[in-house]
Amino acid sequence: IIDTTVPTISSVTSPTAAGSYNGGDTIVFVVTFSEEVIVETGSGMPGPYLGLGDILREFPVTSGSGTSVLTFNYIIEGVENSVGTLEVGSICLCEGSIKDTAGNDASLTMPSYGSEGYLSSAFIVDNTAPTISSASEGTATSTTATDVDYQNFADTLIIAWSGSDLASGIDFYEYALGTTSGGTEFVPWPSAATATADTLTGLSLTEGTTYYLSVRATDVAGNMSDPDTSDGITIDLTAPAGTTVSDGIGADISYSGSDTTLSANWVAFTETVSGVQ
Repeated sequence: IIDTTVPTISSVTSPTAAGSYNGGDTIVFVVTFSEEVIVETGSGMPGPYLGLGDILREFPVTSGSGTSVLTFNYIIEGVENSVGTLEVGSICLCEGSIKDTAGNDASLTMPSYGSEGYLSSAFIVDNTAPTISSASEGTATSTTATDVDYQNFADTLIIAWSGSDLASGIDFYEYALGTTSGGTEFVPWPSAATATADTLTGLSLTEGTTYYLSVRATDVAGNMSDPDTSDGITIDLTAPAGTTVSDGIGADISYSGSDTTLSANWVAFTETVSGVQ
């Protein structure tokens, strides 16, 4: 039987769900040919390889020689990142070969964008943790310019923060409230979903105690940021204690000989927590 038909790539698919992945995860790619193909590796090389994206990510055939379906397992390294989605670029023979049983070299042209057989699943490789840029207490605005250092009520606390992730995006934030910087003694890491502010109610904050907000973020690929901790907010429930006010510039007077000037003086008020503003 004379067979001069060249095997072609019919489709590229993946049983792995589209999404964001990081170091150690495996993405499986399946390349289907129009007929059975035989894979032979090169001298000292495990290729042929499947190449992905603009940054060359090459990984060899895992199984399928002798069938029309070749499987490639892409195990992500911990240093890889792709802000955009991965696309199957090409097959590199790398001194190996892909032929049909008659010995015809397979065509390695991939299905074009939007055509039948094109892999439309989106994969993002993300090994970079999110960044927390600010954490503030006493305000719903997450900038240091609006951060509050003292408050005079004990049952409510407004907290806010901001963060970013350039690859897979932030999946959720968590926050903690402690009486030490970075501590979790008061509120231990509840999730805030993707909100960037919260109002804690029903509290019994202690006067004279400083409470510190810490925030961390986890991206869609599962990378968690380092916590960022605020400078703290101190509870002051007691007003300054006043003293007597004296008319005049010294001891209290009852009469003044001036009809253009009126003076008064007082001993400094007592304030032990936030100080007199």
